[in-house]
Amino acid sequence: QSISNQQFLAEFDELNLVNSNYSSWSMSERRKWVMRLFDWLDNLEEAKQGTRTSPPPPRERNKMKVTEVAKSYPQRNSDGLDSLITTIKGITSTVANKFARLNVKTLHDLLYFFPRRYVDYSQRKFIAELEEDQEQTIMGMIRQARVATFANRRCTEAIVGDETGTIRVVWFNQPYLAKRFSTNAKVVISGIVYSFKGRKVFKSPEWEMFEEKELIHTGRLVPIYPLTQGLYPRQVRKWTKEAIDGWAWQVTDFLPPEIKNRCQLLG
Repeated sequence: QSISNQQFLAEFDELNLVNSNYSSWSMSERRKWVMRLFDWLDNLEEAKQGTRTSPPPPRERNKMKVTEVAKSYPQRNSDGLDSLITTIKGITSTVANKFARLNVKTLHDLLYFFPRRYVDYSQRKFIAELEEDQEQTIMGMIRQARVATFANRRCTEAIVGDETGTIRVVWFNQPYLAKRFSTNAKVVISGIVYSFKGRKVFKSPEWEMFEEKELIHTGRLVPIYPLTQGLYPRQVRKWTKEAIDGWAWQVTDFLPPEIKNRCQLLG
């Protein structure tokens, strides 16, 4: 629907939706811009209903809304989110120094340490249904696990089976995993299926013991985080999830309740 009121059109142009530099703005600048946009939409809706004929002055409106938001929400708990990441069990000072290379020092930093991409391991298949050169997930029982040598490299080799068949799984340079895999234990495997000597095999896939709890590394959309030397994907996913479970509730939500309710947003 077109907008005929020139004042509303001018206000819309000021928002600069197409050419804005949103990604380079600070959180404060983004918050002000979003509030301006919501204000403009509210005023436009009122104009359509005949309760307003022109938008209020931009500066007064923005100042009012930002102030209202600041009063509506409590300040971030400095004793919680500003704590060092060593608050999380397992993150030693040595590990914290490695995170610091990625500019992650506090719990707040860790909560805003976003994945660079996701891998979809959510669709589970039976072993007999596996296709080559595709990322897939299976759940089965460990029939056998041992330390083996492949191409002069020590590795863990396991045979995993379900009701439709078995498949060989190899983890290179990780011979210690053989001790983790007990015979008949349930395991979830996610990764790319390859062909070796005419038989299908998983090479160094993600894995997780199935213990009737929420999976982190397999069987779901798995986050892939930026890493640095000495940090490993499984560790980072585990610690990030602990940060989310334990402290995400303390993050201030800057969207007012009325906007979340109107737009049916999660809160």
